[in-house]
Amino acid sequence: MKHKNPTRQNASKVLVIASKATGLVRRYVDADNDHEYVHHEYGMHEGETAVYLTHQEYDSIDNVNVFHDHVAKKLGFQQAPNQRHIVLNKEGLVVWAGVADTTCGDVGEHFGEGYQLVKHETAEVGEVL
Repeated sequence: MKHKNPTRQNASKVLVIASKATGLVRRYVDADNDHEYVHHEYGMHEGETAVYLTHQEYDSIDNVNVFHDHVAKKLGFQQAPNQRHIVLNKEGLVVWAGVADTTCGDVGEHFGEGYQLVKHETAEVGEVL
């Protein structure tokens, strides 16, 4: 991936937090030292699991979709599902678009009261639905 940590000499791996239900990557940590991963493992949300990649595995992946699929396969899925969602405000305006996973607690209310998380493959921020 393009976001390699240049000071990771004392870390032997990269931590990836993914959805147990879908295999979709939630976030990843390329730390300076392996002991830093403990904090992130304890901070996982319900529905999440930890997967470790070697630096060689991680560094060989140059596309975010390949990254999601690689992690999903490590967790026993064929490929990562399309989990593209949008968040709508009360007026139906798209205020956010990206990857979300409701099995890990993602909801529209993270944005504010009355906001709604909706699965949608094409809508973009600024559109009114």
